[in-house]
Amino acid sequence: MAFASRKTHRLVHSLGQAVRVRRLALKLSQESLAELADFDRTYVSLIERGARNPSFTNLCRLAHALKVTPSDLLQGIS
Repeated sequence: MAFASRKTHRLVHSLGQAVRVRRLALKLSQESLAELADFDRTYVSLIERGARNPSFTNLCRLAHALKVTPSDLLQGIS
């Protein structure tokens, strides 16, 4: 795996962890979050595991469902 690819993977994984932490803080299931964001539950699962890199639009939908700004979700990810 190339350096850029590893770095991208780390970033996507970190975003997934941030989504999961916020979801759990709100006591939401993946299914509930998916419903709020109008996603399939499996998509939320893939994001949380770092297996999917959501588009900016989907990041905004997730943030709205989690009651934070997109930048809040990205806080501390570098």
